[in-house]
Amino acid sequence: MSDVSMDEMFVETWYAQWRERFPAFAACDADTSRLRLILGVGRGGTTWLSRVLGETGMPIRLLLEGLFHLKPKLEFAPEGDHTAISYRPRLPEHHPLLCVYHAVATPMCDWTVFGLPFHLKREDPAWRLCLMKEVHSLLATEGLLHALQCPALFVVRDPVYVVDSLFARDGVTSIYLRHESQGVREARFFSRFIREDAVVRAWEAIDSTEDDRERGIREKVLTVACMNRMFRVLASEMDHVRLVEYAVLCSQPEAEFERAAAFLGVDWDARAQAFLASTMHSDAEKHILQSVVRVTSEQLNRPLKFFADDEVDRCRAMLAECGLDECAPVELCGASA
Repeated sequence: MSDVSMDEMFVETWYAQWRERFPAFAACDADTSRLRLILGVGRGGTTWLSRVLGETGMPIRLLLEGLFHLKPKLEFAPEGDHTAISYRPRLPEHHPLLCVYHAVATPMCDWTVFGLPFHLKREDPAWRLCLMKEVHSLLATEGLLHALQCPALFVVRDPVYVVDSLFARDGVTSIYLRHESQGVREARFFSRFIREDAVVRAWEAIDSTEDDRERGIREKVLTVACMNRMFRVLASEMDHVRLVEYAVLCSQPEAEFERAAAFLGVDWDARAQAFLASTMHSDAEKHILQSVVRVTSEQLNRPLKFFADDEVDRCRAMLAECGLDECAPVELCGASA
């Protein structure tokens, strides 16, 4: 991760390019009241949730994972996933993320010059809500939500299944979450969200592991668990945020999707309900890793695609020792405490 001074220099340089290229968006003063966010670690259920809600019959704008492909490029990290950023409890006024999210909320947004036409899935005339799903730059979520104050859903899933799905798709050398594995160890993040001494010992054990595969698996699993903890804490503190458990999406899909839609103000109409139903049946597509078609009754305890049984056992033991093996709550998304 870049240190603070380098980060400040990048923000200034990036904003100068942004202001020159897009003077209409330079003020970061767009009305974000129509912005709705779905955030969570990749392979954790964000695509399923956003695609289903994105089928509503109400006029919307739907943007999926645009940050990685944005122009001018977000270069928070020097290599790998360049959108990876360290923990940010607050963002300065002209921070690139705020510039982008404000631009997304602007009716006149030009997607071609942003380099995002393939990530814009819907652009209805006179859209009422802008639904944006993102799996990048997540360690800046707290600063982002403090600034935007727009409704957001945080999707969390069992870290073992997240990483198993990630490695089944990309292999153990995946660049995704590589920088975050360092970011969740930084003092500011650790003191804010992680209090257990066992987590320190777990990171030390991971660093001393000689086997590359074992080290990569445990590093990513612990990283996802730490980020899930961040999402849980923030959701408990912010009234405009709700936590969505992937396990509950699978076990009670109709009720949970309806509650998620209600929280965001998205119409849960016959069109969206029909699309949800179409994703919950068995066919060949359920074997395609990018597909949102799934047999919901099989998802919670489905066979893992990448991990061996002993690797799963070691990850489960590590999470339990660290106190990061949180289970899904009884309440549904948006239910009153």
